[in-house]
Amino acid sequence: MTSTTEPLLTFDDPLLTSEGDTAIADGNDATEHVTENTPVASENTDVPPCKPQGRRYMLRLPKSVYDAFMATANAERRLYHVVLEKAIEEFLETGECEPRPYIPPMLKLEPMIDTQSKIDSDIYLALEARAMIEERSRNALGLRAVLNYLANHEGGLE
Repeated sequence: MTSTTEPLLTFDDPLLTSEGDTAIADGNDATEHVTENTPVASENTDVPPCKPQGRRYMLRLPKSVYDAFMATANAERRLYHVVLEKAIEEFLETGECEPRPYIPPMLKLEPMIDTQSKIDSDIYLALEARAMIEERSRNALGLRAVLNYLANHEGGLE
């Protein structure tokens, strides 16, 4: 084997050239060379807005409900926000409007735990729309969704 004495790379040559960029590869002083492979910006600037990935949802739960919900989430081996999103989604699919009182009175006496999580924006907007229709707060609907989820999946609170 014989060694070569020519340099492997010179800094004057471009690293990658397309087949149509012969003017740049030949060493000519061309600042911009447009070929048929070069993408040209279209004049249509109407880009649909992208959907937000999630919305922050703050929920106040009584301590016993929070403990039961976290135990259910741990038993299912899921994160809190995933189970909360599932509970709200199931609640919105039922579409039933319950008469008042919406929340059992015994739960109003317990200390409340503030939680926040990120849920899908479509679910958040559907929850907000239903809250406006029923003239209730999102927090009350979220608590009802959690109570329904616990009743359906764990047999309710003890």
